[in-house]
Amino acid sequence: MATHELLADAHAAMEAMRWDDAEAACRRILRSDPKNGDALALCGIVAARQGDDAAAVDLLSKAIKLLPRRWDLYFNVAIVLRRLNRLDDAELRLRKAVMLNPASGEAYHQLGLVLVGKGAYDESIRQFERAVECLPNRGDIHAALAESLHEQQRIDEAASRYERALAMDDTLASAWFGLGHIRHSAGENERAVECFCRCVALDDEMLRGWFGLGCAELARNDNVAAAAAFRRCLAIEPEYAEAHQNLAQSLFKLGAVDAALAHFGMALSQAGEGHEGHRLKELALRSIAVAIPGSSSADHAAVRDARAAWGSMQEASTVALHGRTRGAGQRLRIGYVSAFFGRDNWMKPVWGLVNRHDRSRFHVYLFHDGAFYQPPREGDAEPALPTAYRPGGDDVVCDLTGMDNDAAAALISEHDIDILVDLNGYSRMDRLAVFARRPAPVVAAWFNMFATTGVPWFDYLIGDRHVIRADEEPNYTERVVRAAGSYLTFSVDYPVPDVQPPPCVERGYVTFGCFASQYKVTDEVLEAWAEILRRCPTARLMLKNADLGVASHRQFFRDKLSALGVAAERIVLSGPERHSDFLEAYREVDVALDTFPYNGGTTTTEAIWQGVPVVAFDGDRWASRTSATILREAELADWVADNLAGYMDLAISWGDAARSAARLGDMRASMRDRLRGATICDTVGFARSMEGLYERMWADFLAAPKRP
Repeated sequence: MATHELLADAHAAMEAMRWDDAEAACRRILRSDPKNGDALALCGIVAARQGDDAAAVDLLSKAIKLLPRRWDLYFNVAIVLRRLNRLDDAELRLRKAVMLNPASGEAYHQLGLVLVGKGAYDESIRQFERAVECLPNRGDIHAALAESLHEQQRIDEAASRYERALAMDDTLASAWFGLGHIRHSAGENERAVECFCRCVALDDEMLRGWFGLGCAELARNDNVAAAAAFRRCLAIEPEYAEAHQNLAQSLFKLGAVDAALAHFGMALSQAGEGHEGHRLKELALRSIAVAIPGSSSADHAAVRDARAAWGSMQEASTVALHGRTRGAGQRLRIGYVSAFFGRDNWMKPVWGLVNRHDRSRFHVYLFHDGAFYQPPREGDAEPALPTAYRPGGDDVVCDLTGMDNDAAAALISEHDIDILVDLNGYSRMDRLAVFARRPAPVVAAWFNMFATTGVPWFDYLIGDRHVIRADEEPNYTERVVRAAGSYLTFSVDYPVPDVQPPPCVERGYVTFGCFASQYKVTDEVLEAWAEILRRCPTARLMLKNADLGVASHRQFFRDKLSALGVAAERIVLSGPERHSDFLEAYREVDVALDTFPYNGGTTTTEAIWQGVPVVAFDGDRWASRTSATILREAELADWVADNLAGYMDLAISWGDAARSAARLGDMRASMRDRLRGATICDTVGFARSMEGLYERMWADFLAAPKRP
């Protein structure tokens, strides 16, 4: 058979994907004509199709020597070289291909992909743009160009290219991913979720697509959907540390605290080395330090050790103290640090103290991050931001917003603070490192801590006799001091709704309620509430928090309670509202149920101020005694049970409207007067108690031997 006939047979076999027949035809030619370039080229292509890349490169290279003007040979050998990750060689062949055939859009496309592999994104953009000029209707090339633009942070151009690519071909999973990433980074999380959903629908094994979807769902606070996406990530890659970290965040926000801690631990153990590994380890330790007080399986030592582990990763450089000498009769300078001064409802105990400080003995400094009261300037009629804060004559307000911790510590030190008090706790962990820099001679933690800090930067931790017991002090890294009464003594110095009669009077059934954050509502809490409802067959349960504005979260709770035998019609789920309307919703509740082991604090004070008694019990740690300290000092000790069984019995005893309506009505009508006369609202007495603690701290500092 003639050579041209064998070549024709080889081409036909290749078109039919009969690779063995194609190779056989070429081999017959080469036996009689070893330097037949066409046969060598066809053999090389067949070898490449059959996965024999080394043979393919050898055969195609021989063909190029014989047919040096054939651009397609350079192109084909470059494809194989790229597959072998011989990117420099592939780039040389592709540049020769486009020189020989400047109209080959696919050659420009492949050259762009090789350059991407080498990290040369600027040059890849130029090659993809040439490819688009030659092949303007190829969606995949537009998508490749978009990815390079995206890498170079040319975000608007990248988004436009992704959209053009998808308009041409909406099956491009990578383009949906890229567009979703841009939308997510811009805070357009609804649109991002749509993109990521299209991405994973097209490629169910696309790890980064599922991860992106989970991140976007986290950002829009749909923790049920986020958890599902991260679980899919881990089904694909079980050792994906960041997916474990993010799944744990979702689970924690849903109240699955122990499961969250397990995944935080896996993120910690699977984090790699280098900068990124260090970042992830620090994030996992930070998350564990926040979550662990809410774990029923964690004891005091576990909380201390978890927080110490996080603290060991923080820098603790010391700033230079200015060394003010305090003369006889000179006021102590007390500095308070918080990112939450703008939240009057949360800061009720803080303002109760600060507003009643004796300014003749104490000079008050407030160091804040974010929105806060600003003193009126000359010509201003009102403060820039209304607040429950009542400033003293020479109080000093300093803004730390935007400062790093070194600058914040230096600013605090410049004011010669004597005693610096943290009010953030683990709600603003990035500011805890300010205290590691020791910007004041005495450093204390008070409000919003709920457990030991676990770090050596704090000299004192302020609690009370209800929340910290003497035998627990060895598990605290600070010296424990106790304020008289409750450490959460408060006053309501801002407008709130009037107290309303209990709804059971008209409804004929009792409504239990809880307005705590969703992360506090654990499986153990739901099991207890379900038992209460089973034993109070006419009662209802109302849950209200910001997270219940998400439909999947509401369904999550319905499913959980349904599995525990509670019918959906007995549950009322309500989402976020303005704070005044949030408080107004207490008119719908007869008796509030506390969460555990992480109690309410603000929710407990708000409930009783709106006339609603709270059922709680005395737990095994500070976080689970927060409501107990408030209720006991509010003269509501009868609402604090000894244990969980007593908690359920106490709630059940109030679950019959016929027996409870009159008593609840009387209690509700007199609640605010009762509170005003109780130590829980004696903020003047509390201020004197705290000032006594501060003076003892300062005296101890002066008496202590100083380092040379």
